[in-house]
Amino acid sequence: MSLRYMLNCEIVLYHTTPSQLRLKKVILLLNNMGMLSTIVSFGLGVYTGLYAAQNYEVAKVDDPGVIIDKMKKYLDEIMKPKP
Repeated sequence: MSLRYMLNCEIVLYHTTPSQLRLKKVILLLNNMGMLSTIVSFGLGVYTGLYAAQNYEVAKVDDPGVIIDKMKKYLDEIMKPKP
């Protein structure tokens, strides 16, 4: 956490009643849950992908080199000057 963030939190929490203090602590906690949210979203995505791969016929993904070549060809076609 940056010093500026901590000072702002102290100033905000200093001039509050106990009920406002509890509410602001909850809001601060929810704002700091970005990492947890990211981990949960990633985990759900992995689980969904595994479930789909096991229970449905999902096409295999090409190697990264093949995908890069396809992107280069596509970009070359787009970037060509039109006659």
